[in-house]
Formats: sequence, C-alpha cells, structure tokens
Amino acid sequence: GNIRELENEIEKAILLSTEDILRTDLFASSNNSADSSLFEKLPLDWDEYLSHRQNVNSKLDSNYVKALIDSADSNIQKASKLGNLPRSQVYRLLKRTEKSE
Repeated sequence: GNIRELENEIEKAILLSTEDILRTDLFASSNNSADSSLFEKLPLDWDEYLSHRQNVNSKLDSNYVKALIDSADSNIQKASKLGNLPRSQVYRLLKRTEKSE
C-alpha cells in the first residue's frame, strides 16, 4: 500500500512539475492538496471523465504558465524563450488561465 501511494504521489508531482527537478511543494502532503484531489476518485462515466480531464488540463496549463512567468520575472519574451514556445502561445495560455480562474 505505501509503495503504491508513493508511486502515485511521484507520478502526480511529475505531471504537475514544469521543471527538471521535483520540488516538495508538488506533493500532496505539501500545500498542493487541492490540485492533487483532481487525481482522486476519477469519474467512471465517460462524459464526466472528459469534463474532469478538461479541468485537470486547465489546472496543469495554469500551473505551467504561472511557473513560466514567475521564472521569467513577468517578462513575456523571456518566458517564451524559457518555455521554448512562441510569445503568442504564452499570451494564449495566460488568457486561458485568466478565464478559468
């Protein structure tokens, strides 16, 4: 049981991480319990699952763009270089996360 729980926590941290190194704040025992609850009790109904998956993807995008912008000191051009993506994509991600919050 404990090994399986540890494996699940590591998998969640990997999904939520935007860096090469896992930080402790990505684990459920840290301040991330709200995000980790997204992975608990997956709906069995397909339509509910699709909606849940969309919610998880939105959270991941939000975490990613926030980490990217923070790492770039709020500089969009620097963020696009760090993320290896066009500035327009950074703006799109920002716009999407603003709508979902």
